[in-house]
Amino acid sequence: MIPRYQRILFLVLMTLSVLMAAFLWRVHQRTTARLNSITTDAPPIEAPSTAEAEAITFLLANDEEGSITASERQIALPGEATIRLRAILERLFVEYGKQDSRHPLNPQGPAIADVFFLPLPLTAPGTTASTASLEAEQSSSRDVLAVINLRQSFADAHPSGIEVETLTALSMLGTVHANFPQVSKVRFLVDGKTRPTLAGHFALDRIYPSTDTTLQPAKTDTQ
Repeated sequence: MIPRYQRILFLVLMTLSVLMAAFLWRVHQRTTARLNSITTDAPPIEAPSTAEAEAITFLLANDEEGSITASERQIALPGEATIRLRAILERLFVEYGKQDSRHPLNPQGPAIADVFFLPLPLTAPGTTASTASLEAEQSSSRDVLAVINLRQSFADAHPSGIEVETLTALSMLGTVHANFPQVSKVRFLVDGKTRPTLAGHFALDRIYPSTDTTLQPAKTDTQ
């Protein structure tokens, strides 16, 4: 027979364990929600206040015509290469979030998690990613692979369809090519991982050439 006081003590300990587990779970849920909120609501990268506006070429998609058109914008940008490209791509998706966009997208927060460069051919084993990225940024005469890491929230919210997905990808590829001629190839990731498709159709699990996706003349829009 188990003494009565031991049974009471056991029940008390079990009750405290359940309460502690519930408390820890609640804290975990609140912390996760807070981190997600910070990530989702993070504002686009801003250029330093002293930076001067410069002409940047965007390759804008048009769903009705199924076309990509070059268009210039006067914007200020950061100086560091990978942050600069990330800011350009974020601004591209700001264009697609406007009410009059001809390729309407509704990104759930920033679309780009990060961008980094790797020199081509890919560096031999033993070379760190930071060193390779620095070499790529400093050398405009050699071919560079740009790795664009999209946010999962953007990919999950992207409209599904072969044409709309292809236009989004071509828009990014053309914009990279127009502003970073040293980038010859582009690789897409989603939250740092390989994803088969953007939204069910356009393949993201391969390396694409960075090329001019339009032959139409650019139009200038000063903002």
